[in-house]
Amino acid sequence: MKHLTVLTFLVALGGVCTAQVSQGGHPWQWGAAVDLPDFPELSTEALDLNALAAEDAVTDQFKEAPWRFGVEREVDLGLEDAGAWTFEKGRWIWRLGIHCPGATGIGLHLGEFDVPEGAVLYVWNAERTRFLGGFTEANEKEWGSLALGLLDADRVVIEYQEPMAVHGEGVVRIAQIVHGYRELLLHPDNPAPASSMGPFGNSGACNINVNCPIGADWQVAKKSVALITNGGFAVCSGALVNNTAENGTPYFLTANHCLGNPNTWVYYFNHESSSCSGSTGPTNQSVSGGTLLVNSGASDVALIQLSSTPPSSYDVEYAGWDASGSTPNSAVGIHHPSGDVKKICFENNAPYTSTAGGAQVWWINQWEDGVTEPGSSGSPLFDQNERIIGQLYGGAAACSGSNNNGAYDYYGRMDVSWGNGVSTYLDPLNTGQLTIDSYPTNSNANAGCTLPSACNYDPDALEDDGSCLIDDACGVCGGDGTSCTGCTDAAACNYDGAATIDDGSCLYPPAGEPCDCDAEGALDAVLMANEASVIYSFDAAGAPETLTFSMDWTNTGGGGNWPADLALAITAPDGSCGAVGGYNSSPAGCTSIGDYTLWPSDWQTSNEGAYSATLDLSDMALSGNGTWQLYLFNGYSTSSGAQFDASWSISGLCNADGGGGGPGGPSDCPPDLDGDGTVTVSDALILLGEFGCLSNCNADLTGDDQVTTSDMLVFLGAFGEPCE
Repeated sequence: MKHLTVLTFLVALGGVCTAQVSQGGHPWQWGAAVDLPDFPELSTEALDLNALAAEDAVTDQFKEAPWRFGVEREVDLGLEDAGAWTFEKGRWIWRLGIHCPGATGIGLHLGEFDVPEGAVLYVWNAERTRFLGGFTEANEKEWGSLALGLLDADRVVIEYQEPMAVHGEGVVRIAQIVHGYRELLLHPDNPAPASSMGPFGNSGACNINVNCPIGADWQVAKKSVALITNGGFAVCSGALVNNTAENGTPYFLTANHCLGNPNTWVYYFNHESSSCSGSTGPTNQSVSGGTLLVNSGASDVALIQLSSTPPSSYDVEYAGWDASGSTPNSAVGIHHPSGDVKKICFENNAPYTSTAGGAQVWWINQWEDGVTEPGSSGSPLFDQNERIIGQLYGGAAACSGSNNNGAYDYYGRMDVSWGNGVSTYLDPLNTGQLTIDSYPTNSNANAGCTLPSACNYDPDALEDDGSCLIDDACGVCGGDGTSCTGCTDAAACNYDGAATIDDGSCLYPPAGEPCDCDAEGALDAVLMANEASVIYSFDAAGAPETLTFSMDWTNTGGGGNWPADLALAITAPDGSCGAVGGYNSSPAGCTSIGDYTLWPSDWQTSNEGAYSATLDLSDMALSGNGTWQLYLFNGYSTSSGAQFDASWSISGLCNADGGGGGPGGPSDCPPDLDGDGTVTVSDALILLGEFGCLSNCNADLTGDDQVTTSDMLVFLGAFGEPCE
């Protein structure tokens, strides 16, 4: 970077354009044809657009990756060491010019923003036609920084005004300059001229503007959706959500995998074209920063509270939601693909539940109209009642020229998020209701429980809203009966001294064994992508509590394999299965309690050697007395192969024979994959875990060294039959 000596500005008449939550006002002498004092300008280096295009061609293929529209320049510029002060009409004014050659827009992140009463900051373009601000002490955040929006110019001026009585008390430091470039490049599936592109990017040609005729029924729901930017990236999408108090608290739903630091994000509302064919939209309605409240990989969810409530002029909506888990008849996604103006897509069939990357998801087989892209992540999936049932995690849907490529997408499920902390904020009244409509358009102040015998009876309600609850067996309004139920036998391993009602869950150790014994075992397997090991079976009683795990790991296939790619599946005697680990896939049929991030961070390497970990398994909620099963699974979907020589100890489970179990032995009945003498669900889990394997496949039933549909047909023919 280099400093130019001074800039001299002749001020012409200009209009107003505010961004973030502005406190009003305007820059000094705005609209007056006067000369301004000279001040320095900082000029950044020009960008290598060819190099950026090559990088973007790679990252733009991945929906989980943020869409880059600008290059971030780290700086450290403050009131005392940059710019120039002048004293004008009873106040001190500091100005600094910034020039990013060829930029489509310039954004700023203030690393420090702490100003006294009466001080105000603006950012304006060199032509003096647009500005951001004013930003005052009312815009200060508890974390001390302030992210400002994008101004579409290649030259901007930061202007800070301070009253004479408090001169020297303000602290403003510029930590980052964003040099926008993206609209100069063409989206591979939408070769439109640069002049028709939006400030943050453009999406594929098969995307549909939310204000096209097909989106006419979604004009209320769309107002909840916002674009998230961070520095030079259009990170994700998300939506404001209603809560049972219907009080306009700015809770914002997006995806866990989008997370960086929500404090530094800028949330743009109403960034949409007013027409069906337009490609640009307003950027002057945004909020800077937010606080993370809840996040979970179990449904790829993140719930944020924005730092300030969007003002009434933004005309936002707080979307309704459905956390019941009921399967919708159809679904609609509203989002900002590749940082573009707001788009809409339609699934006319019922989504279904599945798992992806360790998360419980709604699966969209194929969009009938529209698609999603990078930048759409975190956007809401609405059911036919315009209630959010999930947020976008990933998928392969994209444009192929002007057509939909017919591929899938998947969304983290709201009903799973509900039990992982989201309900604490979205049901602050503890009503127990699992559905709600949007606010304020669809709120009803006169609705409530009108049943006098209900524990949440509302005598002032004029209309019943379906929220009536009754006391459970423990006397808890709307409870599920678990607060006072449990094992009441003091001789059991899981005796609950607080329980007053026995629920039949008591577990007892094998004869002669104490309750605190452990189940131990070992497996050694070389596994390809999505391949499962043989099953280790053992007889035990109890409930898994803590896993103590160690292994020698060898990168047999080379490449980007990690020890953390390992997933571990545990099946209880009743057939329920829990899993932990896996980079981007997990064992089929098992409920995952977390992906690779649950393993220690030093497992995220390709270095061979010994690795160990201790994990809490209580969230699997497995228990039983009988035959347990465990197997290893390579959860890296493009792995070239790795060896997992593992041993473990599981507290809370007691081996019935006082010793260990072992891998299922060879069987004269090939579909009996676990060697227990029958063809059951546990064998199906092994087969599904290897489905698609093309070599060295343990679940190959036809002798062709692959696991395909033909193996599935053989298996189904033997399912439920004992082996002879």
